[in-house]
Amino acid sequence: MRWHAALAAVLLAGCASNTPIGRGTDAGPGAMDAGDRGDAGTEDRDAAAGDAGTDAGPPRSCDTGCGVLERCVDGLCAPYPPCGGDGSCPTGQVCQRRMCLPEGEDLDGDGVGAPEDCVEGDPGIHPGADERCDGVDQDCDGTVDDGVAPRDCSTACGAGTEACVDGAFAGCTATMPVDETCNGADDDCDGSTDESLVRGCSTACGSGNETCSAGTWGGCTAPAPRAETCNGIDDDCDGTVDGMTRACSTACGAGVETCTAGSYGGCTAPPVPAETCNLADDDCDGVCDDVAGGCRHGVHRSYKSSTGEHFYSTSATEVACCGFTVEHLNAYYLYDAMAPGLVPFYRCLLSSGFHFYTRSSTCEGSPGATVEGIIGYLSASPACGSTPLYRLVRGNDHFFTTSTGERDTALAGGYASEGTAGHVWAAP
Repeated sequence: MRWHAALAAVLLAGCASNTPIGRGTDAGPGAMDAGDRGDAGTEDRDAAAGDAGTDAGPPRSCDTGCGVLERCVDGLCAPYPPCGGDGSCPTGQVCQRRMCLPEGEDLDGDGVGAPEDCVEGDPGIHPGADERCDGVDQDCDGTVDDGVAPRDCSTACGAGTEACVDGAFAGCTATMPVDETCNGADDDCDGSTDESLVRGCSTACGSGNETCSAGTWGGCTAPAPRAETCNGIDDDCDGTVDGMTRACSTACGAGVETCTAGSYGGCTAPPVPAETCNLADDDCDGVCDDVAGGCRHGVHRSYKSSTGEHFYSTSATEVACCGFTVEHLNAYYLYDAMAPGLVPFYRCLLSSGFHFYTRSSTCEGSPGATVEGIIGYLSASPACGSTPLYRLVRGNDHFFTTSTGERDTALAGGYASEGTAGHVWAAP
């Protein structure tokens, strides 16, 4: 390579002058070659020897770091070899920027190598790059500025958009100001409409002047009759002050209110009561029993594999006791207290040591069964966004779930359906 020869010459001759090569003498490192002068030991900045460009100076050591389109050869930075006259390169290399670059190697760090990267050495140009309105094909698809979205533009009259054309944005679609005319519009976009032509006028409320408004004479400055409003004034000059009604409402319904002495009052809409835990939307906000702190508590479910028993408790500690494994915390929710439409949900202990849960205060008459207490209150029918609590049995084990999927799996596993125990809730 030419720079190898130049380096050898420098080492042997010290600060010798440039050596004639090929068709002429190089102008020297850092100087501009004249015409087709050859390079005597350094590569031109922008092309190969004899290009009349500026020499790049002596080769740099690789230790100082090479350029993006340079490689390290024998410890010195050197440009990649030039392409053949027909643009050809050896196998595994691709001709780009008049150099044979390694095919597929990402030299500029943009994630794509040549030839897919159509301008290797510029990290802003590669397939997938965002197009900019600059006449450059940033995404290497062969088309410049394709997919560049219009950008906002404006005039005194408003906003519009302008498109990218030939590498620059142009053609703003915003309305342009024109001379003002009597048409009810702000033609010149100065903030005023029809600002001319004043003449005398009168209304039922007095006299004044009028100007061109909305394309016709109008807008009399006399106290104009206006729609009556609730202000203690005879706005429409008909001799009557106020007295009108208007619709009013609360969250619980509609009503009307009357204007008296300049103010509305006496809305007949239903008042909004405080929300309570009663299976009703007392405060009419569309949510049943959304009392601060909630109306319900969770029931947890666990299972003891050694006995095949499911156990339910409102205590997270109890449900994890005595060999039981917690399956579901807050499997469903019951009301804390009795309310109209609710029934107690009893916890019964069978003589077998198994538990079951029922609305029956006598444990459904099961021999030897005892009531251990009430774990909460449920609804016998759908209410307040409730969901069915399915009850199944296999041997002495009673299984309760709100999930149709769990219910069907249990049925397939040998449980028999006992219908629903009632209706419970999915949240407090």
